[in-house]
Amino acid sequence: MRFQPGDTVGPYRVTGFIGEGASGVVYQVVNSVSGRLEAMKILVESFNRDLEQAQRFLREIQLQAKLNHPNIAQVRTAFCEGTTIVLVMELVDGESLSEVLRRGPLSAAGAIRVAEQILNALIMAHHHGVVHRDVKPANILVDRSGAVKLTDFGLAKQCGELGQTGQGMAVGTVFYMAPEQVRGLAATDWRADLYAVGIVLYEMLTGRKPFNGSDQFDIMRVHIEYTPPPVSHWVPGLPKEFDALIARSLQKTPADRFQSAYGFLTALQELPLTTAPPGKPTWRYASFAAGIGSLLLAAFALPPALFEPRLDTLSLPLPAPPPVPADALVIPIFTAAPPQPSPSPVVAIPVRTPSRASTRPIQAFTATRILSTENIKPIEPPIVKPLHSAANPLPTLPKMAIAEPAPLSPEAPAIAPALRTQKPPNWMRRNLGRVPKIFRRRDLESGANPRK
Repeated sequence: MRFQPGDTVGPYRVTGFIGEGASGVVYQVVNSVSGRLEAMKILVESFNRDLEQAQRFLREIQLQAKLNHPNIAQVRTAFCEGTTIVLVMELVDGESLSEVLRRGPLSAAGAIRVAEQILNALIMAHHHGVVHRDVKPANILVDRSGAVKLTDFGLAKQCGELGQTGQGMAVGTVFYMAPEQVRGLAATDWRADLYAVGIVLYEMLTGRKPFNGSDQFDIMRVHIEYTPPPVSHWVPGLPKEFDALIARSLQKTPADRFQSAYGFLTALQELPLTTAPPGKPTWRYASFAAGIGSLLLAAFALPPALFEPRLDTLSLPLPAPPPVPADALVIPIFTAAPPQPSPSPVVAIPVRTPSRASTRPIQAFTATRILSTENIKPIEPPIVKPLHSAANPLPTLPKMAIAEPAPLSPEAPAIAPALRTQKPPNWMRRNLGRVPKIFRRRDLESGANPRK
């Protein structure tokens, strides 16, 4: 059953065609009640009449519906339209990883981010006992924000169940099948999904599949017998730990691989790899840093004189002097030394060159100023008067009163009165008493009157 834009399927109206796979066709629809855009998947007409394919499709709906994870395309609802089972899923605004890889391989950081989200989705699926069995770039959707969605659980099975296929029948996409899937072993478990993740990671980094052949049977044989070259053979610069991680995920025996998606994720996050953001190669950052470093080095290494303007080489345009009248004289402004005063009616006006902080020679500039000889008087020499003479004696300075010294400490004013009230000691009274007698004796000997 084919639908065209505008057809109605239950409460949904078809608005476009998204893609077609081996067993189903996917349309873009809009919910007529909520108005939300969603994806609708139905079986192709040939499979719609096949009971086994219808049961497999119903099994896909039931297994995917119980997985609620940001990295798994969410099931909205499912219903029957006539004899057709309709699956309505979350619409991812983006493209599949296979379409991304057609434009070229991813950077190491981009491949690691995609692989981390795939492993997070498988952790949830394996926790509920669901084995995807068809992990490949076509079933991995990448939206515009970079979020990864794992979809198409058509070949998924519950752990411990034989599923829809019997012993000895290979199920999956031949390029991503584990050796136990190639042999059709019924004991295929979650470690087959980890093998497929290792192949997807190898392809994201190198842009090529690790296992190729002329036909499907040749590719199956290569999965069992051949060991691909390490990733660093195609992408130089990757650490050896990266090669060891992918080599472990592609081991032929399930016991030699990672035993859980969580262990694979932990080993992937511990890789000693430092990369630039996608679309910005590391060499651009290195060249930018080198340029900034060289500029800083030049700024600190060169002498400061190289950054100063050379004043002796500056040439400033001077305006042309106006025409000199007949009764005027040209007087230079800048002169080497001030001229001596003379009674000449024309006087040279000296202008001192302003001092500069720099000791460099400064180019001498000359200019002229035009002065009229009218009203110009000769400069008389200044009369120097002496500072003092007989007619102009030095002024007599008044005597200055000597003030008492200020107290040396805040306690001095309080202590001084007390000291004045105390009597002098005996030795001081004896000596003070001798002073008048000594002066009277001296006066008597000199004949002076002591009372005057």
